[in-house]
Amino acid sequence: PAPIIQYNQQPVSTLDLCSNQTIVLEVANAGDWLYQWQLNGKDIPGINAPTLPVNKAGGYSVTRSVNNTGQDQCSQPSRSETIQVGQGLGPSTLIRKSADVLCTGGTLQLGGPQNTSYSSQWRKGMNTLPESGPTINVVEAGMYVLVIKNAVNGCTATDSVEVTTESIRVTLPEQVEVE
Repeated sequence: PAPIIQYNQQPVSTLDLCSNQTIVLEVANAGDWLYQWQLNGKDIPGINAPTLPVNKAGGYSVTRSVNNTGQDQCSQPSRSETIQVGQGLGPSTLIRKSADVLCTGGTLQLGGPQNTSYSSQWRKGMNTLPESGPTINVVEAGMYVLVIKNAVNGCTATDSVEVTTESIRVTLPEQVEVE
């Protein structure tokens, strides 16, 4: 039978990579065979293990053949189905502010993208905030960070914004009476 390519011990036909991500493809029930991995139909030189680290998009397949250690010498090499690895897109994380500055005693709303397949995690500095939705209301100055994860492909993205406060002091002259 033809070898079956898996990711996380599950057969796959397509996968998405996030930027700067490496995944490991593997042959199901690897056994004692020789393997040759291909990218877009061409052999990948020197890659003969039942696992393959992948960090770029393309069509991946593997050919399995006898390794001459007691296996049936009449067995012919067999090739897997090609799986397509695409470049997954991370979520857009541009943080929106309801105002440019936070007035003393006021509230400022910060918002990220509204998408039901995204999960949001907010931080102030290095501290994780309890809010987990796409928007939060802040009452203190500081560096706010939003980490978004796309539940569909697992890609994440991060954005940050500095919130500053502004207080205005107005001094009025003493009351003057005019006659």
